[in-house]
Amino acid sequence: DYAQEARIELEGAVGAALLEGPGDDSDGAAAAAMITAIKDLALIYPFLQKQSLAIPVSVKSRVLKMAALYDLPLTMTTLEDEVFGPAYASLPAEGFGDARQEIDRIRAKVREELSNNVAEAATT
Repeated sequence: DYAQEARIELEGAVGAALLEGPGDDSDGAAAAAMITAIKDLALIYPFLQKQSLAIPVSVKSRVLKMAALYDLPLTMTTLEDEVFGPAYASLPAEGFGDARQEIDRIRAKVREELSNNVAEAATT
């Protein structure tokens, strides 16, 4: 499952950031690594671009787009459970409002792009 693979990639990116940068700001480094990792996920990356292709180059994002066409609420729930929820939960409870806002922005952008695809399919 691509969403589970994405979660593993995120966990690896955060773990690597913690190992590379121990010190006073290890939480900050982990938060920055989490945001970068989310943006770079093959599953999500194409939906964050200014121009979107009708058929994404990434197989993972194509599958996500097709899943959204089939069942958008289930697709978003899966993304929430496997990508956005764990990313949010990995951030410390206090002091990371900017990182949380960035995750919310990415979540909203992906939802918007997938919803637009569903709307376009419904009108054709």
